[in-house]
This record gives sequence, C-alpha cells and structure tokens, in this order.
Amino acid sequence: MKLEGKLLTMHNEFTIIDSLGVELGTLRKKLLKLIGEEIWIENDGKELMRIFGNLLEHDYTFESGGKTVAKVHRQWVSLRDQYGIPILENVDRRLVIGATIIIEHIEVAERRAQSSSH
Repeated sequence: MKLEGKLLTMHNEFTIIDSLGVELGTLRKKLLKLIGEEIWIENDGKELMRIFGNLLEHDYTFESGGKTVAKVHRQWVSLRDQYGIPILENVDRRLVIGATIIIEHIEVAERRAQSSSH
C-alpha cells in the first residue's frame, strides 16, 4: 500500500493506493471548520466513509451509509503505541488501515506545528 498526500491546501488530502497502483480512495480533512473536525474518504467523487470521534484521544469511528463499519481505539497500557481497530462490516480493510495511519500522521503534524508556533 502507498499513501500520498498534501497538508497545505484548503483540505488535508491523502490518496490511498494499493500495491498494483490502483487508487482505493482519498481521505480529506476540512481545515476551516468552526466546531469539530470533518474527515471523509471518497473515490471518484463518491463518499465512501465519514470519520467521527475524538482524533486527539485516538478514539474514533468510521461510518458508511449511517452505519458504524469500523472503530479505532489506542491501547494506552502498552510499551509501544498499539491500536485496536475492529472492522465491523464488509468494507475494504486497506482503506480503514490507511486512513488510520493518515489520521495519526495529520494529528502529529498539527501538534508539532502548534508547539513550534508557541
């Protein structure tokens, strides 16, 4: 799997590509939102999933068609960062895993930017 992205646009935008070079989907995060965060995965302009929850605490869900299809929860009692990612419905697991990696990358980049501006 390959992840490509941009952090400095009106949306954070990352594309998830499989090992054969086929685009599976694009994760987008709206940067300018008054309350909360807005993150979704789309492919060819069609929304596949929305991501809701507390990204800072690593506790969020993936929804498709109004149904929860996957959850992410960081295991805090461990020597290394570990995440529980139960996938509850028949969705492309590569999208869920790729999106989780991207979200963690975005959160780390945003925290670094905030701490360097203080």
